[in-house]
Amino acid sequence: MPKKKHKPRKQGRPLHHGAPRAARGTGGTGPARGTGAARGTGAGTAGTPLLEEFERWARGLDLFVEDSTWLVATAIDLKRGHLGSADPTAWTAAEIRAVLTELFPRHVDLDAGERLLLTPTITLYLGFLGITGRLVSPLTEDELTELMEGLADEVPTSFDAGPRPLGGGRGELGVTDDAAVPGEGGTVPDGAGGAGAVAPGARQDVVAARWPAFLGPEPNTRDLLLASPGAGASAAWFDASVLLRRARALLGWVGERRPVTATGALRRADTAEATALLGIAPTGSGPQSMWQVPELAVLWHAMVRAGFLRVDETHVAPGDETLPGPGAPAEQTTGPAAMLHVAALEVFLGAVPGGPTGHAPDLTTGAVVRAAAPGGFTLRVPAAVPSAGLAGTHPAREAEVAALLRADLDALEALGVLTREDETFRLPGPMSAVVRATLLMLGQPRDGASAVSRPGGP
Repeated sequence: MPKKKHKPRKQGRPLHHGAPRAARGTGGTGPARGTGAARGTGAGTAGTPLLEEFERWARGLDLFVEDSTWLVATAIDLKRGHLGSADPTAWTAAEIRAVLTELFPRHVDLDAGERLLLTPTITLYLGFLGITGRLVSPLTEDELTELMEGLADEVPTSFDAGPRPLGGGRGELGVTDDAAVPGEGGTVPDGAGGAGAVAPGARQDVVAARWPAFLGPEPNTRDLLLASPGAGASAAWFDASVLLRRARALLGWVGERRPVTATGALRRADTAEATALLGIAPTGSGPQSMWQVPELAVLWHAMVRAGFLRVDETHVAPGDETLPGPGAPAEQTTGPAAMLHVAALEVFLGAVPGGPTGHAPDLTTGAVVRAAAPGGFTLRVPAAVPSAGLAGTHPAREAEVAALLRADLDALEALGVLTREDETFRLPGPMSAVVRATLLMLGQPRDGASAVSRPGGP
């Protein structure tokens, strides 16, 4: 959602300018802090299970900015204390705008760096609510994306005007009428379904630029909003998913720890044992490197990336995050399971240099989005119709591109990310929010080559 120049900075980088946080008081040029927005306290919100889960989720996806959760806690408290809206998961456009552009400048003293960080942090929180099925909002994904992109530029400058009356002379919440706020007015627009609060970002631009004409209509992320099952149905689907079942089995097999090779992989004998345990068919004869078994390699990288496994120089051991057990309550299942699926898609679509990436990640990203459409995505290669863009103009080149894309789609079917009926691939409903989140994550720059400490290779 936020424009690229405003993305949250990586964990561990300096966030503040000037004096350290503990040394700064309420004085200075900024407005005084209100009693309900004391930094680091959140007036009863900071430290709640919801925000603790949000922080774990963001850390697991390598998007957490150290010492930023207090901004979310303060936003929730401002909304409750000044707008009378106590639900931390319910956000309208008017509430978002009032909290970020009016209540924060009026009640909270932020330095320049924190002003830039505010909108991306709230955007990330809304994305967390969306992917875990908690977000209650009349806004569609596109409307929320447009709102947050605009606020990324507007919020930092709103602090320069100094304290002002709530509403800024434009009505109680800073809007003139329902028409001024997309999706407001008490009705949910068609196809809204519970906005996921994530934006396709630069990755979708690349996909559209390279999408060959012979593959049919360009992918449209609005299709990801068409199927949004309820929290219970999503949790049930995740509970039975291929990735989560295999992750549980692999974590149990690892036990306290297992030895790894210099590349951070299982030894060949252990690889054979693990693939047999997980029901993965061997791709060759004889003992194999783990990196030669794509289904296992993707799962391995995803579990490390999401914090369920930890790899050091000599061993693999359970990570800091906990996998939900079979039949766990929905609120305990959806978040960790969705995080595992996001990490697996990130790995497969190219987030880990040297990792088990698909053959054509950009086209595969588009095909996954197309698979969310009501008719799914059917891969056909016309014999004599030339294409544009990546595929060139030669039918033989189209066949080559189609074969690479088909291999990737088959791999995602094996991972349980897609289903297939004859030649038509479909995206299960609970995966829609996962794909929306993955598109956002793929647009974020990351430090380091891999979630595993050493790039893997055969």
